[in-house]
Amino acid sequence: MKKILGLDIGTTSIGWALVLEAENSKEKSVIRKTGVRAIQYDSFHKVEKNGKVSESKSPKDDFIAGKGLSSCASRTQKRAARRNF
Repeated sequence: MKKILGLDIGTTSIGWALVLEAENSKEKSVIRKTGVRAIQYDSFHKVEKNGKVSESKSPKDDFIAGKGLSSCASRTQKRAARRNF
C-alpha cells in the first residue's frame, strides 16, 4: 500500500484526504480520512513588522501583499498588557 496525502488549498479553506493506494491487484485502494479547515476573514488583525497590531480592513489584500495576519493578535496584545501591569 502506498500512502498519499492530498491537499486542496483554496482562498478560504484547506481540504485534505489520506488515501491508501493499492500497488497490486490483490490490494484495494481506500480513502482513509478526509477533512477541511475553513478560514474566516472577518476577525483578522494586521501585524506590522514593528509589532504594531491593527484591524485589517481587507484581510485578503493584506495576505496577498505579504503582511502578517492573525486572528488572535489583538487578544494576545491585550493579555500582554494585563500581564505587565
